[in-house]
Amino acid sequence: MSESRGDDEWKCGGSFRADDRSFVLPEVEVDTTFATKPTGPVAVFVDDESSTTAVERDTSV
Repeated sequence: MSESRGDDEWKCGGSFRADDRSFVLPEVEVDTTFATKPTGPVAVFVDDESSTTAVERDTSV
């Protein structure tokens, strides 16, 4: 799910699956504002399997 926060800000949410497939979260909110609407899944981090929010992965490292 994505929703516009104006012409140049997007907030997203959706399900999350751990890379090792050890757990799935049916709904998390991504605590990041995107400049353009994401066109597919976004790689994010969560703290643990009780998380309700996620953060975008830092792709600069």
